[in-house]
Amino acid sequence: MGLKIMMAVSMLPLLPILYGVLYYCGKEKNGILYGVTLWEGARESRQVQEIQRSYKRRLNTWALLCFLVFLATLAVDYESLMVSGQILWVFFTMAALFVPFVQANQKMMGQKRAFQDTLPRTETAARKVFVDVTAAAARKPRFFRKSLYLGCVFGTMPIVAELFLHRIWHNPQMPDLWECERVLVIMAAGVFLFPLFLFLMGKQRTHVVSGDTQVNQQFTRVRGYQWGKCCAVLAWMAGGMNWGILMAFHLPYEYFFWVVAGVGFFFSLGSLGILWVCGRRMEKANEKYEAGAFAAQDEDAYWIWGMFYYNEKDSRSMVENRTGMGLTGNMAKPKIRYGTIVTVSALFLSMVGVCAWTVAEEFTPVSLSYENGMVIAHHWKEVYRIKNSDIKSVSLLQERPDMRRRSGTAMRTVEKGDYYSSADRKELNVCLDPRQAPFLMVETKEGVLYLLGSHEGGETMEIFHVLQEEGTI
Repeated sequence: MGLKIMMAVSMLPLLPILYGVLYYCGKEKNGILYGVTLWEGARESRQVQEIQRSYKRRLNTWALLCFLVFLATLAVDYESLMVSGQILWVFFTMAALFVPFVQANQKMMGQKRAFQDTLPRTETAARKVFVDVTAAAARKPRFFRKSLYLGCVFGTMPIVAELFLHRIWHNPQMPDLWECERVLVIMAAGVFLFPLFLFLMGKQRTHVVSGDTQVNQQFTRVRGYQWGKCCAVLAWMAGGMNWGILMAFHLPYEYFFWVVAGVGFFFSLGSLGILWVCGRRMEKANEKYEAGAFAAQDEDAYWIWGMFYYNEKDSRSMVENRTGMGLTGNMAKPKIRYGTIVTVSALFLSMVGVCAWTVAEEFTPVSLSYENGMVIAHHWKEVYRIKNSDIKSVSLLQERPDMRRRSGTAMRTVEKGDYYSSADRKELNVCLDPRQAPFLMVETKEGVLYLLGSHEGGETMEIFHVLQEEGTI
């Protein structure tokens, strides 16, 4: 049940987040709807209004379907199948919720082609607007550099703090120092994505909202200010989440999950709120500075489904999204195209590998054998090998002791890795099937404890008797 709650808390928020993003993308932005530049009279067209209503209905239907599929994955009893189902659900949800947007984009393109077919060719060609943006590009947008960089420093400080806290406030129920440090380093690396995002935003060409160059210049500064403020706040929030995870490492085990889930929830909720506020302010700025004499430049031919940019004539590698917020790559650039293919392939293969690993962990039986004077614990590969001469004592347990996993595997059919017994205050090296008693508690002459078992209780009993006969016990 604990794993199901953890998966629900960590995975399910993806659905409302994607739903909110796509709902936002379904709104008009700078004269563009569903990735298509609006034509004259498009807003009043009954066909366009019907496309908008149909988009919302389809988005709600797909979101409901994704939620039902998510509940179905939680109904599976085996942990490995549930985790695999959740991973596949993530890919399914990311693809399914984009289906209504793609359909709306194709319908809009069909309506636009029908409208253009009614226009004389000379009128169609005359719709291009050329705007001088040289002066607007001369001044870089202003943002909170100091606050942003201080936020990055704040987010990396838990890495250093853990080196001291591990000595004076060690929690034996938590993973070792370097495993904690590895988690904190990964989390801290995410903080530096915010200055990277601003750097890429600074490389973009001036956002044009009017035929007046000074208006474009002012709007560019406003957008830069809002994005800088947003990224600075997000950097500090990410740093606060890192500090929360650090504290969770040193709290009692029963509070660890709730602390991590809590800080992750508040970070996600706060991030969505800040991005929404930032987007709304930029929309208001766009309405304020838009002169009305400027028509959005028609670049529909360079956008696939309104989401993927492909323009061989554009020297930029990154461009601003037509819908929503953020940046996207120019797929005409080989480094972007192949980089995306490699990244997506690596992500997909790694997820398949995780699924295969979890299934192998759960459905491969745990075995225990005694060969050439050695006790060997095996679970799809050798886990522990203990020499008879190194054994100090062996006891047979009819019940699994109360213990908690620090690192390793904890499933219904197998428990393996580094565990800690709160009652005995001892660290245990574990490899057993928790469903099959008895279990062997082996202590070496160096004081290392092993708790071993097998998917067949008879193997454990047989090895215990062999050790008795050889005088080890």
